[in-house]
Amino acid sequence: MTYSLDLDVLKSGEGDIPAPCVRVYVKAYGSDERGLIYITPECVSIQEVESEIDRLKKELEEIGIRAKREFTKI
Repeated sequence: MTYSLDLDVLKSGEGDIPAPCVRVYVKAYGSDERGLIYITPECVSIQEVESEIDRLKKELEEIGIRAKREFTKI
C-alpha cells in the first residue's frame, strides 16, 4: 500500500484515451503559505531525509509493479 503516491489506470475507451495508460499521482501531501507542495514530513536529520527517500523509492517500485501488471493484461 502506498502513502503519498499512487497509480491511476485509465482503460481504453475512458474519455479520450485510445489505449490503456497509467500515470503516477500524488494522493497525500502538505502545503504551505508559499504554495509549495510537500510529499514528506519535515526532516531534521539526514537519517530522516534518507528514510523518506527510501519510502518514496519503495512506493515507486510498488507502483511500477502494479503498472507492469496492467500492461501485461493487454
